[in-house]
Amino acid sequence: FIVPGLIVLILTLIGAFLTALLIARERERGTLEALFVTPVRPLEIVLAKLIPYILIGMIDIVICLIATHFLFEVPMRASLLSIISASFLYLLVSLLMGLTISGFAQNQFKASQIALLASFMPALMLSGFVFDTRNIPFVVQIISQILPATHFMSLIKTLFLGGDNWALWLKECSVLMLYVVIFTVASCMSLKKRLSRFDRDMPMINKMIHWLNYLLVLVKKEFLIIFSDPANRAILFVPALLQALLYGYAGTYNVNHVDYAVLDQSKGQVSHQLLAHLDGSGIFKRTATLDNNTQIQQVIDERTALAIITIPADFEDKLNQ
Repeated sequence: FIVPGLIVLILTLIGAFLTALLIARERERGTLEALFVTPVRPLEIVLAKLIPYILIGMIDIVICLIATHFLFEVPMRASLLSIISASFLYLLVSLLMGLTISGFAQNQFKASQIALLASFMPALMLSGFVFDTRNIPFVVQIISQILPATHFMSLIKTLFLGGDNWALWLKECSVLMLYVVIFTVASCMSLKKRLSRFDRDMPMINKMIHWLNYLLVLVKKEFLIIFSDPANRAILFVPALLQALLYGYAGTYNVNHVDYAVLDQSKGQVSHQLLAHLDGSGIFKRTATLDNNTQIQQVIDERTALAIITIPADFEDKLNQ
């Protein structure tokens, strides 16, 4: 139950933070103004920034799915098509959210802080990963439903543990697609410029050729920036693997190593066998054997044990009834 939710957090963290610094970095370096004097449109800039990170993000998705299924042995009851398509849409939302933040932020520091507050923290606390959204206050429930992570969290858990639910898939993916449109428009608005294009009177086929040429040049530039530094190559893929492994092992509801104290008032053979099974389970560890009820409060106050087991004197008699 925990591991599918970790995919949401990893994609949020990787997606939003990969792109949140892109435009803010170019604005600080002064290269964004040089890009604005070219005939490229804002949408072309957004696509050029997006395409390399989509490819990188899809590799990260594959890493997460392999770790989830083969390492943690989480059942994948839905089809790969439904899981990967939903993950791709959410990755797209996260990347576009990061681009939007980067476009409106004036520097990298602001962009990183806004990305943390607007993407990762809400995905962690309000998406249903930590707390069931049905148990939180109504106003907070409304806020949680505004977040893209909430819709993907519900969908990915259902797909992994329940199987294909195409009605839910269509509903949640439609919401994610709406966010794709919203963030695409918002990111284009953040890059809006007032320069006329020289190809306005060109035939449509020539316009398409020019558009593809601009896009390919911009995409190539992004790939060169990404992979020019050898350290970047590891940073793009290693964190996804490490987070999948670390959070997957850390995030568990398994009960292990429970210190307990026992007050056995029965002192019979059945209670002795019960306690022997508990002690030999490897899960429970007896830290104290109590003689009377007055010692219970002392054990709790001293935090000697996390649980107190009281076996009444008529324990065996009630079992035999």
